Amino acid sequence: MDQRKRVTYLIFSMAVVAYLVAQTTTILLYRAAINTQRARLTEAAQSQARMIETLVKDKVDRGLPLEKAKAEVIQLFIESHTLYQQSAQTGEFTLAYLDGDQIVFLMSHQRTGDRVPDPVPLDSDLAEPQRRALAGESGTVIALDYSGRRVLGAYEPLVGLDMGVVAKVDMSEILTPFLNASLYSLIALIIGVTAGAFSFIKITRPMIDNLEQSLETATQAQRSMREYQESLKAMTHRLIYIQEEERNRVSKDFHDVSGQVLSALKIYINILGKKVAYQNPQLVGDVDKIREYVDMVTEQLRIQATALRPTEIEIAGLSIAVGNLCETIGGKYEGEINFQTEEIPPIDDTASIFLYRVVQEALKNIIRHANASKIDVSIAQKNGSLLITIQDDGKGFSVENTLTKPTSLGLMGMVERMVSVGGTLEIVSVPGDGTQITAIYPLPELPETD
Repeated sequence: MDQRKRVTYLIFSMAVVAYLVAQTTTILLYRAAINTQRARLTEAAQSQARMIETLVKDKVDRGLPLEKAKAEVIQLFIESHTLYQQSAQTGEFTLAYLDGDQIVFLMSHQRTGDRVPDPVPLDSDLAEPQRRALAGESGTVIALDYSGRRVLGAYEPLVGLDMGVVAKVDMSEILTPFLNASLYSLIALIIGVTAGAFSFIKITRPMIDNLEQSLETATQAQRSMREYQESLKAMTHRLIYIQEEERNRVSKDFHDVSGQVLSALKIYINILGKKVAYQNPQLVGDVDKIREYVDMVTEQLRIQATALRPTEIEIAGLSIAVGNLCETIGGKYEGEINFQTEEIPPIDDTASIFLYRVVQEALKNIIRHANASKIDVSIAQKNGSLLITIQDDGKGFSVENTLTKPTSLGLMGMVERMVSVGGTLEIVSVPGDGTQITAIYPLPELPETD
């Protein structure tokens, strides 16, 4: 997702959140208004019912018959009710009694003019608040009134008078202001968000352009760095191969040129020794000393040639070559070197040479730096890979700190050699608790045989 899409998504999200907050607030205010109207209508219905009951009782106490007293009070109530009719757009009182299965109304209302509403059947869906009042119930309800309008009504029975009074107001009168407010808030929100979005985009566009340019530059730099690292890795691998090829060439030169020269020199020394023994016997000891020195030089050349290119890898295999290496170094090392191996399949010469170099470098580092008294070298197979483990009981070191040092060429060379042949090198070391180096080389899959 690019930056412009993110900005658009952010603006849209903010608009949705703002709209939801506005609508939630409107709903909460609407519910509060409903509760306020319930309380107001309940108070009005109860006060009117108690007033009528009190006036009728007062007249009866003065000696008027109940029906006459009720008629006078109801007439007074109807006349005074006109003032209340003008206090709200749809608010009104209804006063009714039950005549058989008909609800009969006694008052005219705003929406019916001077005409009293027609009676409503008791089993009708209309006039629900009045029906509950005539049933002797008291409370509030949202239901249809006598005209089929949905109203919020408070109903109250007139005790002992077989009548009921209802104070009600149309739900539309309560709901309309909140619908208007919701509509106005939506319009204001659209205008505000649109204006804010344009302003925000205008202000942030240069920042986004700069950010995208910086991101593109960083991406290009990262790509260049990756290419450089790949190139450097390829160059390192190539240098390792060239190094091995050069070692092989020098080893062959030692064997072919220097070896031949020393062999010829030894032949001439033998001839000289025979002549000296016949003509000048007192020089025989000197000739033998020269022959001894030539043998020493020949042996050192053989050792150096073997170190440069261990031909026994090609002849006898990796396990025997590593075992001989451990034996050769162990003969000069004050500590103990143990070697164990399992039977392993043939490995190509390049991988064998690189694995051999890893062991050679590891042993050299242990002898130089670890102060170890014991070194264990093992070769094994596990999970389709060849594992060569070199473990010592020396002083150990911090792997992370050591690998970051520019002087740690030996360890880095070991890592690079393993990477070159598709393997890995694991180094586990704790200062004061020895080191374990494991070279892991994935063995090629053998072809299936029928």
